[in-house]
Amino acid sequence: MHDRSSLAEKVTRLGWLVGVVEPCRQGRFNWRQIESSLGFTLPEDYKILAEHFPRGDFQNSVRLVCPGDPAMPATEYLGHFAYVLDDMRGLRAGGHGTFPYPIFPEPGGVLPWGRGVDSGFFYWIMKGGDANEWSLAFSDERCETWQEMPGPIVDFLLGLVTGDERRSPSFEAFEEFGTVSPAMEEHPPQLWELMRAAGPIDEPAEEALREVCALFGLPPGLPTGAMDWWEVERRLGRALPADYKAFIDLYGPGTVGDLRIAAPGGEGPFDLFALLDRARIQVSQLPANPLLPVVHPATGGLLTWGETEGGRIYGWPTAGADPATWGTCHVEAPPHMDMYTSLHGVSFTAFLLAYATGDSPLLADGPRTGEGAFTPAG
Repeated sequence: MHDRSSLAEKVTRLGWLVGVVEPCRQGRFNWRQIESSLGFTLPEDYKILAEHFPRGDFQNSVRLVCPGDPAMPATEYLGHFAYVLDDMRGLRAGGHGTFPYPIFPEPGGVLPWGRGVDSGFFYWIMKGGDANEWSLAFSDERCETWQEMPGPIVDFLLGLVTGDERRSPSFEAFEEFGTVSPAMEEHPPQLWELMRAAGPIDEPAEEALREVCALFGLPPGLPTGAMDWWEVERRLGRALPADYKAFIDLYGPGTVGDLRIAAPGGEGPFDLFALLDRARIQVSQLPANPLLPVVHPATGGLLTWGETEGGRIYGWPTAGADPATWGTCHVEAPPHMDMYTSLHGVSFTAFLLAYATGDSPLLADGPRTGEGAFTPAG
C-alpha cells in the first residue's frame, strides 16, 4: 500500500536528488475540482509531484504533464490529452498499432500522465479501485510497442534518476510558477531554433519523387505547368523546394489518407496561402509561450504545405537559404502547438512516400495512414 505520507517522503527525496528542494507550486491546483470533472481520484504521488516540481524534464527523458499544460485552465486535465486519446482510438479503429489495454474512459483503460522528451507517452493502467496501486505503461507515438512497469510514478522516477550510469540525477526546469525562466525569456525561439536545423537531405528529392509517381501513378493527361512559381515565390518572399513544385505541377492539391496537401491558390482548405495565414493566426491567439513555433515570414519560420482533418499542420522549418536542405515537421493542432516533431533530412516527397506507405521508420514520431493513394482536390 502507498499512503500519502510515504509518497510525500519519496517525492522529497527525488527533489533533493535533482536539486528541487522546496515545492514550487504548492496549492496551485484545485484537485477537488479537477477530480470532480474527471469522475475519479488521481494518484496521490502524481498530485504531490505536480505541486513540487516546475515544468521540466527528468533525466532528459520524462516530462510530467500537469493540469493546465500547456495552455489550458489549471482545472483542466483531459484537455491536454484528449487529442492523444482520440488519436489512439482512431489508430485502433483503423487497424493500426497494438492495443493490449483498453483506452480511457473504457474500464481499466490507459490514461496518459506524461510524455517522453523525444517521443512517446506514459500512462496509468487504471485497473483496480485504488489509484495509488495503478501500474504504469509506456508506448511509442504509434502505439506499436508497449512496456508495462510497476507504479507509482515517483518510484519510477527515482529508479530513472538513480539508475542512469551515464549522468548524475538531473531535472531541467524550463518554467516556474507559470512564468518563463530568464534563460527562455532571453532566447525565446530556443527550442524551435534547435528543432529546425537544416539538412543535408538523406535521400535525393528527385529519387523520392520518382517513387511517389510510381506509387500514385501518373495523372491522366499531361501536366499543365500552369503554376506561376516565380509569382508564388515572390509573394512568399523565398524559394520553395523543387520536389514540392514538381509534385504540384504534376498532381495539384489533394489528399493522401487524412492529409491534405495544399497548393498556392488551391480551393478552400487546399490553398497554401490561406493555410499559412491560418497557422500564423492560430499561434498568435495562444497564450505567450517560448515553446511555440515561429511561422513564416518570421526568420526561420514554419512554411506550411499540409494539414490533417484533425488540424495537425505539416510544413518546412525554413532553416537556411537553400530550400533543398529543408526537412519536414508537423505541429499539433491548437491549443497544443508547442508540441512539434521534426524529421531532419527528410524532403517533402520522401515524407509523402513514407506517409502513404506507412512502413517507414521516418514516421517514428508521426502518424501513418497506410493508404497509398492520392485523391485530387475537388
